Amino acid sequence: MPTHQKKHIYLNYHNLGDGLQIGINKVHPSIFNKHINVIEYFLLNNDDISISITFDDGYENVYHYAKNILDKSKISSAKVFIITDYIGKENNWDFSFMINKYNHLNNNQIKSLHAKGWEIGSHGLSHKSFLSMSMIELRKEIFDSKKILEDIIGEKIYSIAPPFSHINQQIYDTCVDAGYTSIYIQ
Repeated sequence: MPTHQKKHIYLNYHNLGDGLQIGINKVHPSIFNKHINVIEYFLLNNDDISISITFDDGYENVYHYAKNILDKSKISSAKVFIITDYIGKENNWDFSFMINKYNHLNNNQIKSLHAKGWEIGSHGLSHKSFLSMSMIELRKEIFDSKKILEDIIGEKIYSIAPPFSHINQQIYDTCVDAGYTSIYIQ
């Protein structure tokens, strides 16, 4: 008799909030809550599917909004991919039109999410494309961001989401060499 494998779906978000934003990567918390309600309803009728919610960039609003919404839900898997050079800082790396200014998670918020069962993953040091880097820069981005996060949460980091989903064989091999077992591409 063949074994039945559960299908796993990942839904990726970036930022949550209710203020004005130019661009498309911020979702209002009430809309996110509706997404979660639909997902929970869907899961009630589909035992062969599991869903994980992921967040790129590690914005502080994930802590303020998503954590509270997901704490009340039946969704058991959430991940946040952190840009380590910007822990506790403003997102001056992002093309912002001088409007989209957001803080990133700080060390205590990262620890708190981890303690709540969130998986912490790397999104590199600087949020620059790995494809544009020399091998020395690439190894620094991949290895150093992992070490910084491991020092914060006191556990190994196994997941990475390369910025812009830019990946090639060299990037893949470097991630594997660093000890990552999961590479997330949107």
